[in-house]
Amino acid sequence: MYEHPVRLAVYNLIRDDSTFIKVDRGLALYIAGGFTARPIDITIENLINAWFRVRQDGGHLFITPLPRWVSLFVEQLRPPGPSRRDPATHSLLEDMSRFQEKPVGEANDYPLWIRGLKLLELEAAEGQLEAYDRAIREAAALAQRSQEGGGALYACAICYSRALEMKNKTRA
Repeated sequence: MYEHPVRLAVYNLIRDDSTFIKVDRGLALYIAGGFTARPIDITIENLINAWFRVRQDGGHLFITPLPRWVSLFVEQLRPPGPSRRDPATHSLLEDMSRFQEKPVGEANDYPLWIRGLKLLELEAAEGQLEAYDRAIREAAALAQRSQEGGGALYACAICYSRALEMKNKTRA
């Protein structure tokens, strides 16, 4: 598990009044439940005010960061410079950096970023990382051809880079 700004924000907003917060296996990033400390509608309002999309199903909340979180994520986790240990990761980061000023594509690169956050949360297997790398590159090609979206691709590359770092640390 990697401590990233989205995770920290969710945990800081609801950790005191939730019995559990875990990664959702569906479309949301997190699922939280077991609320006891305050009314759930106050928690929902706090999350919405912090730029999260929230869906309630019974006593559970399905929480996903809004696209405006992409730039905050990048600001806080932008790599300081080239990675000498992994030229392939450096290449991916460099290739995707050209998309930073583009709008976030809700249908294409934004869901890919959510997938990357889940890889950070669940410590991805090698095959998942390879598939994610391919998906990022395919999304970049699509954004280039269509001239739409792509604004989350650099954040996706950061997710890939951090997930690979975690994977390499567990091997060592």
